[in-house]
Amino acid sequence: MKHRAIFRHALRPALYLLGAGCGVAFSCTAMACEVKDKTELEEIYCTLKSKNRVSTLPDFNQFRKNSDDVQWLLLKGPARKAGITLPPKSSLKPNTINAPLADRKTDNKAADNQVNTSAQSNPLATQTTRTASSNNSGLANCSLKPTQIQCSYATFTLQYNLPNSKLAPSALKANNQLTLPAYNSKFHASERDYLASCYPMYVNKILELGLAEAVMSYTKFVSQYEEVVQHGGNFANRMQKMYEILKQEKRSRPIQASYQHTRPQSIEQCMLVSNSVIVCDNIAHTWVFTLPQPKTNAD
Repeated sequence: MKHRAIFRHALRPALYLLGAGCGVAFSCTAMACEVKDKTELEEIYCTLKSKNRVSTLPDFNQFRKNSDDVQWLLLKGPARKAGITLPPKSSLKPNTINAPLADRKTDNKAADNQVNTSAQSNPLATQTTRTASSNNSGLANCSLKPTQIQCSYATFTLQYNLPNSKLAPSALKANNQLTLPAYNSKFHASERDYLASCYPMYVNKILELGLAEAVMSYTKFVSQYEEVVQHGGNFANRMQKMYEILKQEKRSRPIQASYQHTRPQSIEQCMLVSNSVIVCDNIAHTWVFTLPQPKTNAD
């Protein structure tokens, strides 16, 4: 039950990657702790997570949002048990690092409003959101049902998480990798166009792992890119590392078909990602609808 609870938390869209939003759990915290500009308390947090896997601490990006005083209090108990001495409060440098936009996606209304406000102040996020919205034009003749999106030309079905027995034989093997191209201004008209071309690849690869409910929304995907670039990282490499971690966790953790009890409320919350995939989201949750897939040998 403990493993199941951990995996459930990791599958929340707000959680994944760096995560991975990514409310993140094991895999997201490990990736997030790679950032270089950590405060002394954040260094201690990452030490505790890596050595002791302290389940009482929030995910890294949620931890960063707190004031130094709150961070100190959160670490006090776990640090004492681990034999780590916290620095005096008076010696702490003010934490001026803003929490990443990508990890503000939570289930409460206040956080949703914070995401919207931040996105509006960020040109790339705003432009990309418009690009995603423009894909709604392909859904003009579609109607949203509880578990389907019925279009005049096809019916897309809501996807759930799948057990490993239902995956393609190669899904969890080492040669199955998420290999996104690196951004290059010579080949991509803009970062917006680059991300728009990468997102369908990302969605399909996550579906291959049977993690439909872990798919990030397009806005979330853009925010992850911004976060990585802001810290001087390589987005394609980071996504590849994230994918490897997800495969490792999928091999060893049990998973339920669904952890969500809500559904998209309007077709306006959806975007046509490719000819066979539609992704809907309401900030807090993401849903993936696809056309019927050919059966694999594992079925």
